[in-house]
Amino acid sequence: MLPRLLLLSAALSAARASAQADWPAQLAIDVDTQSWDAAARVGAALVDEIRFGRMFPRFSDVPAEIRTRNLYADALDHTGNPGEARRQRSIARLLADPSTGGPAIDAETARRLDRLKADLLATEIREPAAFPRSGSAL
Repeated sequence: MLPRLLLLSAALSAARASAQADWPAQLAIDVDTQSWDAAARVGAALVDEIRFGRMFPRFSDVPAEIRTRNLYADALDHTGNPGEARRQRSIARLLADPSTGGPAIDAETARRLDRLKADLLATEIREPAAFPRSGSAL
């Protein structure tokens, strides 16, 4: 029973990850078609995924995150949440110029650095310093 549950959980995680890849495009479509409620829902889900490090985890993803936060802010403005829209635009501006800093940007930078370190460590190849000689005891 447990292996079946683990397999199901893995399948659901894979399906969710696959769907998440389409969310930025869906947000852009919703904003372009002025489907503001849908855009606000997709944007909120994207921001949650960003916060948990499941979307835009690398430094090279910063431009996509900036675009996403600005589109989400547009949707928030049109759905009557200007305060959160200002917050999202502020985060986007800070991401564009991280030298201005702040706790939110520090957290984003730390999250991306952790991902960079993990990626680097994953590429590490361990080789023995010397191979054992044939006939010698291990």
